[in-house]
Amino acid sequence: MQIAIAKDLGRLTAVSLLTAFILGCSSEKAAFNQEGPVNSNTYLATIDGQPAVTLGALFQELQQMTAPGGNKAATPENAYNELLYRELANIKARTFKDYDKKEIDRLAKNRFHDVLMQYLYETSMANRNVMSEAAIDSFYQANIGNYSVPARRAVTHILFSENPKAWEAVGVDVTGLTTEQLRAKAKAECQKSYEQVLAGTDIAEIASKYSHDSNSKARRGASGWFTRPEMVDEFSNVAFSLGVGKVSKPFSSIYGWHLLRVDSTAAELVQPLDSNLREQIRAELKANEESRYGQILVDSVFTLAEFVWNEPLLEKSTGDYDPYDWVCIVNKTDTIDAIILRENELMYRTRTRNSEMTPDIRKDIVRVKATPWVLSATAKSMGLADTDTMRHAFENFRHAEIVNRIYRDRVPTDLNWTDEQLESYYNAHIGDFKSDKPVQLQHIIFEDSLRAVEALKEIRGGADFKATAMKYYPGDDDFKEAAFDLGWISRNDVSPELYDRAWLTPVGEVSGPQRTQWGFHLIKVLDRKSQLDFQGAKTEVRRKLREEAYKKSEENWIASLKQGRDIVRLDEIWNQIDFANPAHYRAVADSIKQAQASSAPSGQ
Repeated sequence: MQIAIAKDLGRLTAVSLLTAFILGCSSEKAAFNQEGPVNSNTYLATIDGQPAVTLGALFQELQQMTAPGGNKAATPENAYNELLYRELANIKARTFKDYDKKEIDRLAKNRFHDVLMQYLYETSMANRNVMSEAAIDSFYQANIGNYSVPARRAVTHILFSENPKAWEAVGVDVTGLTTEQLRAKAKAECQKSYEQVLAGTDIAEIASKYSHDSNSKARRGASGWFTRPEMVDEFSNVAFSLGVGKVSKPFSSIYGWHLLRVDSTAAELVQPLDSNLREQIRAELKANEESRYGQILVDSVFTLAEFVWNEPLLEKSTGDYDPYDWVCIVNKTDTIDAIILRENELMYRTRTRNSEMTPDIRKDIVRVKATPWVLSATAKSMGLADTDTMRHAFENFRHAEIVNRIYRDRVPTDLNWTDEQLESYYNAHIGDFKSDKPVQLQHIIFEDSLRAVEALKEIRGGADFKATAMKYYPGDDDFKEAAFDLGWISRNDVSPELYDRAWLTPVGEVSGPQRTQWGFHLIKVLDRKSQLDFQGAKTEVRRKLREEAYKKSEENWIASLKQGRDIVRLDEIWNQIDFANPAHYRAVADSIKQAQASSAPSGQ
């Protein structure tokens, strides 16, 4: 079993080294000065006199902002602002009170389980024996095949197949030959090639012309390097029995008749058990032992675990119990909330297609998910949770969850509006809702203006516009129907000349002929609407309200973070930075570290 290690808390909740520094500083304002060349460790701002936002963090944020799905443009200003808000949120979390303490503790505890489990595991493993040299030697010998490269050969090869399609592919008609006759023909051709090679003809030349092996033929019969298992036994037996430059006699396999010459050989290479390989094997053995011991640890603590159940809750219907009530106490120390049961009941019902939820079934559901609590309870009973390291870890998780809670206020929660509210917004901003397709149009197109004028006379004489279109358009009825009725259009849907003429044509009238690149048009305008009505604009109204809600919520959130804070962007540094060249500043930081290391007195 792999014991889980606490995962990264995410960009919004991770407490960076810089933030840890800020949290540890005195609340008194102090002058801040930094010297030396600008590098990735240079600060770009101060908050209440303390340094904030490093250049390296800004470049990293910029890179993350270019990922798909980002809602902010990847600019230095946006990256700076996001880092600033993150640090302000971390500072605010120290005194923030507007949260559900019980919920924060529950979320922090769920994350803390992973750290405490790992701590228990590492503590339990600390006194176990390091892998002995004898164990490493034994493992190496038992798995020596994993540390060796087998013998290899490279040959030039000719194949004469017993498959008629192979002969046809090289232009030889074998129609009417039986299987036995084909086999005899392949053998005869192979023998012929063998005699030619003995007489001095290059085997590669013969392979390039006559071989049926389509893979090697293009390479003049060259096989490339191969090991014994990569070829059929008949082929490998011959190839590995000959020396370099030797040519085999014709031999057969399931693929046909073969002839080969050995071009290169490579003996088996065994990686020596040197110090590097010893450490590699030691790490592998240690990982195996840790995995094995992890399962033993889990099994043993489960065997000894004591579960006390909230029996009245287990009797209730799913919707009737409080998910934040307790469902189980493990080893008298760790409480499992009923939300674990609530979250997994539906999955159980879906998987088993069983709607009945008895107390025993619910206990099984909780037990399956109880490993973190059982291990955590064991660690607590051993006093591990009371160490300074673990107390600090739990407080960090609580802090991170409070930061999460602060970030939730950035996003508006009420995004539902009644039709009355939507219509009120529409009426107050009616000028914003123009139709993107303001003209409803039908047309008839002609190759020459004379026929267009003739048709126009018919229409003005009383002929129906659609009937006239059906008369003059070529093709079947479906094509004619689609061609003459353009529906609601915008300027981008048709040529500019046609749109401008349609815009000037009164509703219900026919105008033309209007010349475009496509021909001569007769135009009938059925309707025109420059303004969308409320129903047509409803979706756009809702979108605008949502945008305004997000903007207002973010503005209020930013103002609340900045309230009471003295924030200074260090423009004298900002204006020196070449934002297109982040590698330069990392290189400067590295060179400074190297210089400091080389100048440090020995023994430090």
